[in-house]
Amino acid sequence: QKFTEIAGAYEALTKEQDQPQQQQQYSRHGGGGGRQEFYFNGQRFTFSGGDDGFGDGFRGYNKQQHHKDSPLLTVKIFEQTVLPDSYSSIHLVKVTSRWCFLCMEYDKAWPDIMKYFKPYGMEFWELPYDTSNMRQKVSVYETPSFLVILSGRVYHFTETLTYRNIENFILSKIQSVLVLDPINDRGVDNFVGDFTDYKVKLIFVSKSFSFPQAMAAYKYKDYYKYGFSSTDKEDSTNIRQTLPGGIIIFKETYPAISRKDKATSIEQLLGVMDAEKMLILPKISLQRRFDRSVCSFRSPPCRIIHLQL
Repeated sequence: QKFTEIAGAYEALTKEQDQPQQQQQYSRHGGGGGRQEFYFNGQRFTFSGGDDGFGDGFRGYNKQQHHKDSPLLTVKIFEQTVLPDSYSSIHLVKVTSRWCFLCMEYDKAWPDIMKYFKPYGMEFWELPYDTSNMRQKVSVYETPSFLVILSGRVYHFTETLTYRNIENFILSKIQSVLVLDPINDRGVDNFVGDFTDYKVKLIFVSKSFSFPQAMAAYKYKDYYKYGFSSTDKEDSTNIRQTLPGGIIIFKETYPAISRKDKATSIEQLLGVMDAEKMLILPKISLQRRFDRSVCSFRSPPCRIIHLQL
């Protein structure tokens, strides 16, 4: 069987005068008609070379186009912009070439991926496979490839390309770098009562740590200290009664001010966290006074902001 395949390839590639059509098909699609499969968001796309009309489209792909919202990634931009910014924003990179079938479908799916993840504050880049210096810097050796850059590191996404798989992949990487203290009724006062770290305190209250929560937490991790209280655990009854689900933000001002909001989108969640990311007063001469009247979850002498998702 293997010998037959080699003989067929040799015949197709050496007898251009006698079989120009066969030679062109083999050069363009390989043996077996070039059948390949691609998955995006649960849908399967199957392509076959030969006289099915795909050849003309593939030749057109040599004029590789780049989306206006995802500029080309260069070594200079990567080192001076992307890596420093990746500690607060997540960057997605699409690596494609002019000579692969699956790259065409990556390019078709790319606008939908950007539209879906743009509200989360992500940045998008394209990297042509033939830019060897940049490709070697991010260790890409096959095309198409999909990269996630966060916390100064480049991660290669190799699963089926679906929104849920991308979310789960990014969520796992955020959880590996984010400090998220487990909070219950007994430990909540200790968590919210210390502002010597100069950070606003925020508790996520939900059944599980969600992708929108993780994205917002990652963006503002330099401003907040995070805790997580599970609504499934019996030792968090008081917290759950205060807020069945959402976030609670603690700040150090007196007297207590309570505000309840309902966030229906990631944009609203990011907006609230951006607005409340700073402490009210600087830690200077009044520090000792605030240390004597720290927050308490039951009777807080501090500002508490309730955000219900």
